[in-house]
Amino acid sequence: MASLAALTIADLSPDLAGDRIDVLAERAAAADPTTDNVTLLRALLDAAFPEPVPDTAEFDDLTLVQQRTLATLLGSNILQGAAMVAMLLGRYNLPDSEPRLRTWCSG
Repeated sequence: MASLAALTIADLSPDLAGDRIDVLAERAAAADPTTDNVTLLRALLDAAFPEPVPDTAEFDDLTLVQQRTLATLLGSNILQGAAMVAMLLGRYNLPDSEPRLRTWCSG
């Protein structure tokens, strides 16, 4: 149910649920071993990144919400493990591993 709720929240329009990214980020920050991290990650990235990041973009080119989203992810355990994480990050043209993302975000 939590996974379906996350996907539903991500699909809400910003006008209807302006805090949807914050809600999903809070859930990601508090993710525990029973959380479906892949679905939660997808929902959060879908909400924060409506378009893939341009090839030449740097972390500072992102919106503050996008920067906060990535900082939250890097502070959580949600990027650990699954091969699906690399695929999902790549879908948004973000560095495809936690170490690469951490390096990119630190500039």
